[in-house]
Amino acid sequence: MEELGRIALLKPRFWSGRFLRISTGFVLGGVISAAMGRIRGDDGTQAQTVPLLALLAGAWGVLAILRLLRLTRRAPHILFYPDHVELPNSAESRGSTPVAYGEILSLASAGPHHARQIVIATSRRAFSYPEAAFADPHGATVLHQALAHRLATLENASDLRADFARRKAVEDATRGRPVRVTHTLLGLLVATYYLQGILVPGDRPFGLVRMGANAALLVRDGQWFRLVSGNFLHASLPHIALNGLAILALGTLLERLLGPTRLLVIYLTSALAGSAASAVVLRHGQSVGASTAVFGLLVALALCNRRYYRELPLGLRQPARVWVIVLGLNALLPLLFFGLEILFRVRLPKIDWAAHAGGAAAGAMCAHLMLRRRTLAEVLEPAGRVARTFAIALTALFVAGLVAAGVRGVAAGAEDEERVREATIASILQGEL
Repeated sequence: MEELGRIALLKPRFWSGRFLRISTGFVLGGVISAAMGRIRGDDGTQAQTVPLLALLAGAWGVLAILRLLRLTRRAPHILFYPDHVELPNSAESRGSTPVAYGEILSLASAGPHHARQIVIATSRRAFSYPEAAFADPHGATVLHQALAHRLATLENASDLRADFARRKAVEDATRGRPVRVTHTLLGLLVATYYLQGILVPGDRPFGLVRMGANAALLVRDGQWFRLVSGNFLHASLPHIALNGLAILALGTLLERLLGPTRLLVIYLTSALAGSAASAVVLRHGQSVGASTAVFGLLVALALCNRRYYRELPLGLRQPARVWVIVLGLNALLPLLFFGLEILFRVRLPKIDWAAHAGGAAAGAMCAHLMLRRRTLAEVLEPAGRVARTFAIALTALFVAGLVAAGVRGVAAGAEDEERVREATIASILQGEL
């Protein structure tokens, strides 16, 4: 097929783009491993952590070598043909994907002025190229104009313009929405963690039971409030940091799309369902963390993307493969941790897969009920009476649960802590944990 033109990209530098982000991730992984108590100066705990850090360093070394080999290849090009454009998978990739002009959903520039990118969204995925990655200083502008010209010549050009206008309207409607519920929930998590540091000494592994940790043994005895309070407690600084970042990202997107009332219903329902699932499956020990709600928000946002993908603007839309990767990796985390424990003979924090699964199921149910038979325009409207009633009822339940957890902690917290500690030790001796 005859080539109509091409736009060259620069050969990537070693410290640029995706490799820099990956390297940062490895560094954070090492910092988190150390912060979780694996290196404390004594030989025993240090020996447990060193293999994990060595694994991270070795994996980064392999990636660095592959990176150097990739730099020796030719720079990628964007190629234009009569019926499609050949787009590099990234500004640093030697692979490319043919995209028919009719598959392009949106074409826009994004990011701050010093790091602008041109983003081409298609029905299958999005392609993003930094303006600084083009060999020609005006390459990004040339690409934008060339694609806009090609789209204008299509038979359905008027339909494409109407779709662009609808997505722009959604973007304008959601961009300025406040995210007060998300920030309030984050504030509660941070305040609770600060209170933990004051009330629970770090040398008491079962100290969180006094503050309302979700302990199945005690829930079965009627302490229902632990299904609420356990969602606001966290085992460590990295634990709350990871959950907090996830809530900030997911909550911001969902609150702007669905509104504060629907977000609150999804969050609280997922948290409650995840805790209940954990209490049913987990026979001994304790479970804490807001990951119950995180998984509910994640699945709810994925369903919003699946239902309204072609109508959502770039900031609210992710291709299906991204959701498959994200959900798949989270589902495989318990197996990964188990494999690392066997391979390096270390003891890692347990992942409460039942809590995650329960939260995800609740998030999916809430999103389905909120979105079914509704257009995106209707979803952007304020929540109705049913959703508001549920939000008020759930909020009252959670406030009551937190108050009950505080009262129980003062009255009989030491007794509850000792019961859970003895039951957990007994189950370890019997080989149940």
